[in-house]
Amino acid sequence: MARILWRQALKNTPEESKKELNDDPANTIWVMPWEKMQRLSIPSGMATVQTVVLHTLLIHNGLPFDVLADLLPQTPVPAEQCAHLFADKGLAECNRGIWRVSASGYPAVRQFLNGEGYLVDDF
Repeated sequence: MARILWRQALKNTPEESKKELNDDPANTIWVMPWEKMQRLSIPSGMATVQTVVLHTLLIHNGLPFDVLADLLPQTPVPAEQCAHLFADKGLAECNRGIWRVSASGYPAVRQFLNGEGYLVDDF
């Protein structure tokens, strides 16, 4: 995930105010500061089931729907519906049938879950 975030931060040109006259474009890379990167946010008013789905995807580093459904209690909102909602927001993604927290969504998801008192990975 760090690699993906790093690639998103790379820039072709520097900020005009930061450009040095002796910068050699062929040998210089610019990286957008973390504070200036556009980051995703968690939708407000998250239901408990949605929070549990996010937590399950995070701690298992992705799961297929059938396993995800087996891990979760019966809920009025199916896990698949939650995962698609998160995908629409860029917080989750599916690759070859495995749903996981997206790289760009990871910082927001981890911070949200940590703030809610959920166990998160050791970052």
